[in-house]
Amino acid sequence: MSTEPIVSGQRIDASNAELHLTIPRDLVYFTGHFPGAPIVPGVVQIQWAIELARRYLGASGTFAGMDALKFQQVMRPGARVTLTLRWALSDGKLHFAYQSDGARYGSGRVRFRQAP
Repeated sequence: MSTEPIVSGQRIDASNAELHLTIPRDLVYFTGHFPGAPIVPGVVQIQWAIELARRYLGASGTFAGMDALKFQQVMRPGARVTLTLRWALSDGKLHFAYQSDGARYGSGRVRFRQAP
């Protein structure tokens, strides 16, 4: 069973990334969430944004909170989505948004505390 989305394309610069993702049909998080109508939990979307920002943008620091978190539509198995990430090292914020043609799934900001 999968724990991550499949990255099928990417556009990356120093502080921004646009990742084209496919949601695996065998995602482990679908088990029990919800039987007969599986969706990607919001906490998993946040986790993916953080992990992918660390991997592709070098985002760092200790989790310190979230702002402006919104989940507008459910993300289902097989969905093809674009994850946009913007890492602002100067203020320790990661901006993320999941969307596809005509659909906005979720967005928000994650705050990180940088080591002194």
